[in-house]
Amino acid sequence: MAGGIAHDFNNILTSIVGNADLALLKMNPASSAIDNLHKIEQGAAKAADLAQ
Repeated sequence: MAGGIAHDFNNILTSIVGNADLALLKMNPASSAIDNLHKIEQGAAKAADLAQ
């Protein structure tokens, strides 16, 4: 059961990172939101490490 929860959690993280990546591709490079999107990606990476 724990493996299933970890798998579901990683699926959620994948969608978060994917959407952040898409936003970065469409974002104006001068936007102040760029830093926030990078923080989202970093936080998701840390969360993925916890799920392993």
